Amino acid sequence: MAHTGTETAFALDLTTEMERRPIQIDGATYYLRDSDELTLGEQIRLGNIGKRYEGLADSLDALDDAEVAALSEQIDWATRTALHGVPDEVFARLRDSHKMAIVSAFSVGLQQSDEDAAQNLKPSLVSPVSTVSTPSGS
Repeated sequence: MAHTGTETAFALDLTTEMERRPIQIDGATYYLRDSDELTLGEQIRLGNIGKRYEGLADSLDALDDAEVAALSEQIDWATRTALHGVPDEVFARLRDSHKMAIVSAFSVGLQQSDEDAAQNLKPSLVSPVSTVSTPSGS
């Protein structure tokens, strides 16, 4: 069907283009991954780490060394997942506070992507149930 100049309301508007936001580490530019680059598994794991960290925020002093080490490993994983193309030697110089800042900046980008996606999901004016009418008098 040809487009006749009237504006079409798309049910979904997708793009496959990636938009990586820049960050600087020691004066060098690196990039945060685009949320569309994440696998479903990465998305779920990042969400679980975020929930766990939020749940522990008020009781971090009560954690034992093993719990702190496990949390640190999760933050390392989240940071590596968020970053694109950062060499190992640069990553090794990052302190925990740097990693948390990177994960936080990445999370803000994820939230913005989620909000943008939600705007693309407009409620349908057409009911999913269709009716079939038959001519009267048959």
